Amino acid sequence: MDIVTSPFVVNTFIIVNPTAGNGRGKRAFAGLLPLISRYTHGHHTIFESKCEKDCIQLSREAVELGAQLIIAFGGDGTVHEVVNGMLVGESARVHTCELGIISHGSGEDFIRNLDFPHDRRQQIGNIFNKPSRMVDAGWLKCTDSSDNTIKRYFVNECQLGISGAVISRMRDKSPQTRRSWSYTIEAIRQLFKYRSSTFETQIDGQVINAKKILGLAAGNGRYSGGGMKLTPRAEVNDGHLDVLFMEDMHLVDRLRIFSQIFSGRHIHSKSATYQKGQEIHIISEPPVFIEADGELIGQTPCHIGIIPNAIKVRY
Repeated sequence: MDIVTSPFVVNTFIIVNPTAGNGRGKRAFAGLLPLISRYTHGHHTIFESKCEKDCIQLSREAVELGAQLIIAFGGDGTVHEVVNGMLVGESARVHTCELGIISHGSGEDFIRNLDFPHDRRQQIGNIFNKPSRMVDAGWLKCTDSSDNTIKRYFVNECQLGISGAVISRMRDKSPQTRRSWSYTIEAIRQLFKYRSSTFETQIDGQVINAKKILGLAAGNGRYSGGGMKLTPRAEVNDGHLDVLFMEDMHLVDRLRIFSQIFSGRHIHSKSATYQKGQEIHIISEPPVFIEADGELIGQTPCHIGIIPNAIKVRY
C-alpha cells in the first residue's frame, strides 16, 4: 500500500518520454499517474516529448515557467536531456529547481550510482518524501559533423573511442531493440573491428604522452552500457571525474579485458591508466566519436570538465 503523508505543494513539472522502455513508456506512465496525482493533488504539469532532444527544450521551458521540481520519466537519455535543459551557462548550477527521476529505460545506469529502488512506486514516494541531495554534473565541448562547436552537460559519463562507435551504431536501431544486452553485443562486435586512434591528452594541465587509445572514459558515475563498471571508483558528489584510458591491445586481450569490465577489475590491467581529474583536453588522430550518458554528441577535439554540486536530486 502506498502511504501519502502530505500534499506536495511545489511547482511540479513531469517530462515523459513515451518511447522509453523499448517503446512502452506512455502506457507505463499512465499506470503511475494516479499515485503521482495523490502526492501533487493534481497540481502538476505534464510535458510529453515528441522527438529526439525535445526534452531539452521542454525542461528549459519548465524552468522558465518557475518549476521547483522537474521529474524525468524515462531512461538515461531522458535524464541527460532534462538536465541539459536545466543547466544553462558556462558555470551552470541549478539551486532552486530540483530533479526527480522515475526510471523507465533500457540501461538505467545513472540511477545505479544513487542506490535507487527498482520499484517505480517507491521511486515516486522517495521523490515526494525525501530531501534532495547534491550531485555533480560534467560538461563537454566538442565539434559536430559540420565542425561547429557544441556544448553539452552529462550526469553519468562521457566516453570517446570505441564506446562512441558503439553508440553511433546503436542510433540506427529502433527504440524497441535498444535493450541493455544489445549494447553489450554491439560492444563485442566493435572489439573485433575497431581501430584505435592516437590521443594527445592533458588532465588538469598535466600532459599525457601521445598513445594509441582504444577508449577513454570520464566518469561522474561508476556504471555505463547497462551495468558495466567502467569507472568503479567514481562518486557522483566528489567534485572530480574518474578518467580511464584503455590503450590499444591485441584481440585476445581486448576480449579478456572486456570480460572484467562488469566487475571493475579491468582497471588493474597494464593497458589501463586510471586517475581523477577536473578538466581534460583531448586531440585525436583520426577524430573519434564522443558520447555522453549514452547519447552521441560529436567528435574530437574536445574539452571536458566537472561542475561540483550542480544539481539537487530527490531520491
